[in-house]
Amino acid sequence: SEPELAEARSIVDRFRDSLPSSERPDAGELESGDSSSRIAD
Repeated sequence: SEPELAEARSIVDRFRDSLPSSERPDAGELESGDSSSRIAD
């Protein structure tokens, strides 16, 4: 559902903000199924 998607996205944004910029995946990489399953792990 939409609210859950927005919440997941904000969690990903926070996660990305916590990384040094050199290690941040770009947005396109986060959208792919491969890395989203890795993040969820």
